[in-house]
Amino acid sequence: MTYFHQEAGKVASVTHQSQYEARTSLINELYLKRLKAFAPRKILSMALHNDSWLRTRITYSRKGLINQHLKEVKKLANQDVEELVDVLPMISEYDIGQAVRVVPLIFSNDRTKGFIQTTLQHGELEARDKYHLSKRQFNRKVNDISRYCSKHRGEIRQFIPNTEKQQLLANRLKKLKTMLLLINRDDDYSVQQLMYSDCKFWEDTIGEIPQVQYQYYLLHDYSHSEDKTAFISYINEQINQLEEQLRG
Repeated sequence: MTYFHQEAGKVASVTHQSQYEARTSLINELYLKRLKAFAPRKILSMALHNDSWLRTRITYSRKGLINQHLKEVKKLANQDVEELVDVLPMISEYDIGQAVRVVPLIFSNDRTKGFIQTTLQHGELEARDKYHLSKRQFNRKVNDISRYCSKHRGEIRQFIPNTEKQQLLANRLKKLKTMLLLINRDDDYSVQQLMYSDCKFWEDTIGEIPQVQYQYYLLHDYSHSEDKTAFISYINEQINQLEEQLRG
């Protein structure tokens, strides 16, 4: 039954199953959902005569298995991203660096400048230890600084670069660096998960690479893609360019 084996081969390619596992999955999907009402002899007769109705049901079963697999991969990718967000700090290193840079432009008191920069760069505990502050004193000082910034918001804004554009660049850089990290680990499965977690972003990114010949397979079947080298080269170039732009 050549057509069945062709469709099973497609399932194996996308789901990374063995040919035997893919054929077994396709048989179960086909029989349990679409052929359960038919007697085995009838099914065998249709298979031997290359029945077009049966071929259509095989195609539907193959599409069903692949769609189910892609949904599961996307779900796992989203879970991985959520877990990553829980671990990562809410403020990026870039944001901290920008804040430290503008502190001397906003505050004239050396002790206040030092307190803010220490807190931003090293956290509450080190700032409290360095300036001999209780938790209550630390919170009071932070609140005083916050009120000062709110009161002088208009004046402070002139020292801050175009944050919206900078944030977009920083977010893109973070995504590209995460991708490169997984690629360098030779973790093709996690690379595929990451692509599915933000499919539009990676589809657009791949579309920007003129050297990529088979965009669909790079996006949906990374481990077997022939365009990995072009993809990795582009990511490295983009990371270098973005880092230079953000340094200003």
